[in-house]
Amino acid sequence: MMPKLQLLNCFWLLLPIFVWNAVFTARLPQAGFKSDAGVPQSVLLAEQGLRIAVFIWPLLLPLRWQDQGSRAGWVLFAVGTLVYFVSWLPLLYLPETAWSKSAVGLLAQAYTPLLWLAGIALIGASWPYALASLLFVGVHVYHNILAHGLSGAA
Repeated sequence: MMPKLQLLNCFWLLLPIFVWNAVFTARLPQAGFKSDAGVPQSVLLAEQGLRIAVFIWPLLLPLRWQDQGSRAGWVLFAVGTLVYFVSWLPLLYLPETAWSKSAVGLLAQAYTPLLWLAGIALIGASWPYALASLLFVGVHVYHNILAHGLSGAA
């Protein structure tokens, strides 16, 4: 059975993320960011393909709230979104701190989406979406490691 596009789908959950990124991405300091020049094209293409899948797929996932799994998903989505937003604050407002210059701090915006993406997977009851999200976050973190020169390879 082919999933159908419906009005009450998980894509709505992405809107706060899109708004946050649109408002604050340009304000992030580029401290520690080298460039994408040393990032293999295969990594960039894999990341972009997975990004498209992970951000379009929720159109096919119904918003659910009636069972225990979807309720846990709502909690994970809310907490994960809050953690994601908070992970940006040191970089935006305290860019010279040890946290903002550390690998954990610099990469927080790349790995914390796993929380809210897992929440969406639970809400939409889609383990394939969870797997795609895990792959996306893994490639996204790897790209950021290379772009920040944290691996010694960039």
